[in-house]
Amino acid sequence: MKIKKLIKRELINIVLILVCFLLQTCVFPFNKVLTTEPNLLLFCVFSFGFIYGPVQGMFCGLLSGLFMDLFYTNVPFGFFMLLYIIVGFVNGLFTNFYYDDYLTLPVILCIASELVFNAGMILFKYLQLGHINVWSTIINTVFPEVLFSVLLTLLFYRVLLKANRIMDIKEDKRGQNVA
Repeated sequence: MKIKKLIKRELINIVLILVCFLLQTCVFPFNKVLTTEPNLLLFCVFSFGFIYGPVQGMFCGLLSGLFMDLFYTNVPFGFFMLLYIIVGFVNGLFTNFYYDDYLTLPVILCIASELVFNAGMILFKYLQLGHINVWSTIINTVFPEVLFSVLLTLLFYRVLLKANRIMDIKEDKRGQNVA
C-alpha cells in the first residue's frame, strides 16, 4: 500500500513539474509585457525540497534539470541538472525547520535559490563568453526574476502546501480500517 501511495505522489509531482516546464518554456517567453519570466521549475525544486526533504528535492531537481537540458542546447548537457539538484538538496536540508504557517523561511530560501541559480548562470556565461556585463545582468535579469519568484512564493507556496496536506490526509484515511 505504501508503494502505491508513493507512486501516486510521484506521478502528481512529475505532472506538476511538466506543467511548470511547459509554462516556463512555451508560454512565458511570448509574453511581451514582462521583461523576464519567473523560474517556475526552480520554485518547484525548492518547494519540494523544503516540504519533502533532500531526496525529493534532488529528484525534482534531476527531472527539472533534465527537461531544461533537453530543451536548451546552448549549455553543456547536465548543467541545469547540476544547478537544480544542488538547489533541491540544500533546500531539503531545511525540512526539519518546516512549519505550516511559517512563510518567512520559504521566502528566504526562494531568494537564496534564485541567487545561487543565477550566480551559476552568470558564471557559466562569463566562462563561455570571456566577458559579461555583470551589473547589467543583475539589474535587468536577476533582480526582476527574484522579485517574480518571491511573488510566486507568496501566492502559490501555501496552495502547494495545502495540496500536500490534502494528499496526506487522504492517504492516512485510506490506510485506516473503518469498521
